[in-house]
Amino acid sequence: FTVSQNGDDNMANNTQEGQNNTATVSTLGSDNVNNQTQRGENNTASIKQGNRYELFSGSVLTINSMNNAVDQLQEGNSNNATAHQGGDFGTDNVIDQKQFGNDNVADADQRTGAGNNIIEQTQSGNENSASAQQGTGGFATFGNAITQEQNGNSNTADALQLSATHNSTVTQLQSGNDNIVDAKQQGSNNNVSQEQNGNENDAFVRQDGPGFFRSFDNVVTQVQNGERNDADINQRGATNNATQTQNGLDNTGVVMQRGDDLTATQTQSGNNNLADVLQRTTTGEDVNNTATQSQSGNNNEAYVVQTSIYGNGTTNSLVDQVQVGEDNFARAEQQGSNHTASQSQEGNSNEARDKQQGATQTSSVTQAGNGNQSETFQNSRGHNSTVMQTGNGNMSDVDQNGGQHMSNVTQEGNDNMSSVMQKGNMQMSTVSQMGSGNMSTVTQGN
Repeated sequence: FTVSQNGDDNMANNTQEGQNNTATVSTLGSDNVNNQTQRGENNTASIKQGNRYELFSGSVLTINSMNNAVDQLQEGNSNNATAHQGGDFGTDNVIDQKQFGNDNVADADQRTGAGNNIIEQTQSGNENSASAQQGTGGFATFGNAITQEQNGNSNTADALQLSATHNSTVTQLQSGNDNIVDAKQQGSNNNVSQEQNGNENDAFVRQDGPGFFRSFDNVVTQVQNGERNDADINQRGATNNATQTQNGLDNTGVVMQRGDDLTATQTQSGNNNLADVLQRTTTGEDVNNTATQSQSGNNNEAYVVQTSIYGNGTTNSLVDQVQVGEDNFARAEQQGSNHTASQSQEGNSNEARDKQQGATQTSSVTQAGNGNQSETFQNSRGHNSTVMQTGNGNMSDVDQNGGQHMSNVTQEGNDNMSSVMQKGNMQMSTVSQMGSGNMSTVTQGN
């Protein structure tokens, strides 16, 4: 079944039921509507709207497709659906692909400039895969949207918004089985939302600027629920925001941000948790960067590193880490000025480390029960460190360098031990220890 149409306001509807279905539609122009429905057997469906065509050798006509619509529905068996909308300045185009059951594949691309184009892909059951692309790689686009929803079986979803894509969104929803989602956006004021529930989950997002351009005001939200969870966010630019939430089993969360005024939030609940944040500047300063991590149960680990590729600071930075149960370990490292780092751990094999260098550092570590251990190192200028430890194998080491030091260590029960070393200028130290094998050493001055 093949249809070819030229011009505007055309419509093509075709329905195929059973046997070795194939349908191909090609239209040039604007305000065209193409509907394809296939039920059963070896389905294939293809629609092409608007493109660049060679009139004769050396002469190319550009057809700007606008207000075109593609609707493809496939139910059952070896489904495959392809939709293409082209034209250098195409706007307000829509592709809607739905596949229910069996070996689904859906491929949609809107390689146009301008914007306000929409791709929606829905797949339910069996070997699902979905791929969507918007943008030409050459022209700026605005207000595009990709939505991909997959329910059940071997899901994969890829979304790509190319060139200088602004004010655009990607939404990816998966429910059940071998899920993977991947989204990439180039440009600014973009938003990616990914949600996965159940089974072999993976989630990847990359947001940056095209070529040498910087991106800014981008937002990523990832939510994963059960089983082999993994989440990865990579953002480059300024004023970007990353949020990851993971719940059960083999969780991992990784955020890498380069630029200024960055925010990262990670929350994990149960099992083999690990959370990682690295924030780096490309302009010489990490301005107003923030990282927050929270973990609950099992083999937790958490790291935050805020630094600069130029070796100078993380200006006005903040790190907050909270861990609750089992083999906890937390590390925060900052470089530069006006730091704050707070670490809190509750039960089991706790350990917390903190390293701050240069300018107005503050550090606070609170640990509660089991194999506690804390290490704080602060370098030059207005230091402040508070460590509180409560029960079991406590140990604390605070090392402060030159400047306006202050240190306060409180330990309560069991194998306590504390060592504070302070050098040059306005040192002050208070150590209070209570029950069990206490020991304390404080050294001040040169």
